[in-house]
Amino acid sequence: MFPLVLKLAEDPVPNIRFNFAKLIEAIYSKLTPQNQSKAEDALQRMSEREQIDFDVKYYAEKALKAIGSDGDKMLH
Repeated sequence: MFPLVLKLAEDPVPNIRFNFAKLIEAIYSKLTPQNQSKAEDALQRMSEREQIDFDVKYYAEKALKAIGSDGDKMLH
């Protein structure tokens, strides 16, 4: 099921992408280490490339901060 969730990070609709970030922030501790890494990668990509949609960038950065990732890979 998680691969379907990850696809939301690439959705063309900004509201879907920022809700993905909010979801990851909420469920991160319940994810396997492998899925945590994938989620961090997706959030990092979102925070780096969101030039146009401030809300998406904001929620991606907020989720990264909440899960304790500053953009560097965390040790799991």
